[in-house]
Amino acid sequence: MPKLRPQVPLNSLVRSVIVLSRTLDVVKLSKRYRNQEIFSNLSFRVAEGEVVSLVGPSGSGKTTLLFILASYDLPSSGSVVFNGLNIAEANKDQLSDYRFKVGFVFQESVMLPDLSAMENVVLPFIPIAKKSQIDRLVAEANKLSEEFHVEHIMKRKAALLSTGEKRRVEFIRAILKKPEVFFADEPTANLDEESASVIIGVLQELRDQGIPVVFTVHRDQRLSSIASRSVNLLDYK
Repeated sequence: MPKLRPQVPLNSLVRSVIVLSRTLDVVKLSKRYRNQEIFSNLSFRVAEGEVVSLVGPSGSGKTTLLFILASYDLPSSGSVVFNGLNIAEANKDQLSDYRFKVGFVFQESVMLPDLSAMENVVLPFIPIAKKSQIDRLVAEANKLSEEFHVEHIMKRKAALLSTGEKRRVEFIRAILKKPEVFFADEPTANLDEESASVIIGVLQELRDQGIPVVFTVHRDQRLSSIASRSVNLLDYK
């Protein structure tokens, strides 16, 4: 089980993580379900400070690819390499360490409805953190909640939050990990204008901190505009 990284004050939404390199390489990646090929021979690189958008119609494999990049699914062939680690060949401990470095925001909420927003934020850290560390995480989450303009809802149960509020809270949870690579599945989908603007600003902040960012996008042109480049899944059928 990886240890919680030391907490330090944030200068902005995200603290820079000191590492030798933060580069994600996707090499000749293919995914098949039974006899259906989702995509094949897909290759691209996401370097430090780059943002790559995954585009294509519904059902083209964008979310599947994102799950593979985060190690939540396995490719049929090919490799995903982050800082020299081939995720498809990683052992249990290596995968655990990699997943702790990953910030991930799902399109659908994964918050427990009967817990408060704050409880949902700190819950993943409880098995690996001491009480003093949890206290620091809560303090840091409170600071982030002000940046996300959701400080007034952190004590509310998740079941009572709007879609936009839940998305912002889930971003706080992902950023609290001090991720070295960040993934988001249609992060502005079904959000109001204010929430979408906040999320886009956060993704730009992550980029400016040198963190590789990959997200899926369907229609939001403002979201697409912050990407360094895009990968169209239809080109890999």
